[in-house]
Amino acid sequence: KVTADVKYAYEFGDNYDGNKARLKNGEEGYYSLITPEEREGKLTGKAGLTVEKANYMGVTFEVEAADEGSRKGSSIKYGMRFNYKF
Repeated sequence: KVTADVKYAYEFGDNYDGNKARLKNGEEGYYSLITPEEREGKLTGKAGLTVEKANYMGVTFEVEAADEGSRKGSSIKYGMRFNYKF
């Protein structure tokens, strides 16, 4: 089997900014724990290949790539899963 999946996610709402902190011996006062940043979107694509003996066992190989607008570059993840049905 060959599988493919593409997702796009975008966060519309604002984060809750009620969490504040300050340094123990600092004079700067309280600051927000949530750092403001430009959030564009996150585009994720996944492709997989499954080789299996019908209704018995198999192995799945997956590759997932993510491109986030707020980060530099993209991330690639590899995975392998063993399936056994009993």
